[in-house]
Amino acid sequence: MKIIWYASAPIERETAIENRIYNAFSDGLRRDRARQIPIKDFRGRAVADIACFYGVSGAVREIMEAYHSARKHVIIFDKGMYREKNQSPYHRVQIDDGNPLKCLMRRGLSHRRARQRGIRINKRTQSFQFAPIVLATNSQKHDDFWGIADGAAYDRQIVDEIRKHSSRPIIYRPKPKRLAFPPIQGTTYSTKPEGIEDVLLGAHLLVTHSSACAVNAILMGVPAICLGRCAATPVSGNSLETIEDPFFPEAALLRQWLACLMWFEWTMDEFESGEAWRFIRPEMKRVRL
Repeated sequence: MKIIWYASAPIERETAIENRIYNAFSDGLRRDRARQIPIKDFRGRAVADIACFYGVSGAVREIMEAYHSARKHVIIFDKGMYREKNQSPYHRVQIDDGNPLKCLMRRGLSHRRARQRGIRINKRTQSFQFAPIVLATNSQKHDDFWGIADGAAYDRQIVDEIRKHSSRPIIYRPKPKRLAFPPIQGTTYSTKPEGIEDVLLGAHLLVTHSSACAVNAILMGVPAICLGRCAATPVSGNSLETIEDPFFPEAALLRQWLACLMWFEWTMDEFESGEAWRFIRPEMKRVRL
């Protein structure tokens, strides 16, 4: 099987997390073979059986659509979906989408990996009258992948829509990057060093388009509304009209979701040993292109 990794970081930067994952992943392929080329060298058509990327962007979306048109698969790697205090040795694997939803909730995946990680699942938190709504949003690069041309304007639209359904205070938590979106009038602005776990303490609800912060929220017992496709979609609401009475999963659904989610997060050692690829390779066959 021929695999091309379209590198967003310069290939010579061996310390970059992207290249470290590529090296570990390629070592674990065994009979399959991978090579790296710069993402800018894509020429508009699928030239391998599988395209791989680290992270999402508008360029990744363009290449993914070209591969899908040719009935070829795509794997997108990224930081772990569940990160405590923004730290995790795990890296997510997303087959043919910017999230693992196409494979996520199938039956038969065991709870073994979830048990090994010992992630605590909290009961739903009690919400008080003035408990805030947290709006956690994506970077512009992430928004580009989902076809959102102006992420800051999109975030302001969400705030306006929230205000139609609730008078609760709003905490605005844009992606805490160097070029984070600016504050929104009438909201409380949250950024580093404050962690998402700190922001969610005492919150009524988290709203997002597709940020993995929704995973943190659900596991902390805080309901979430995902306006786009997100790893937490199976256990979240999808309409701002339900802000005051949001959906929260039953315990059995929550446990099964977490069990499945952990099969799409792997460590560097698991990539290198081939354990991750032994799971991912047959899993791709389950996805209908």
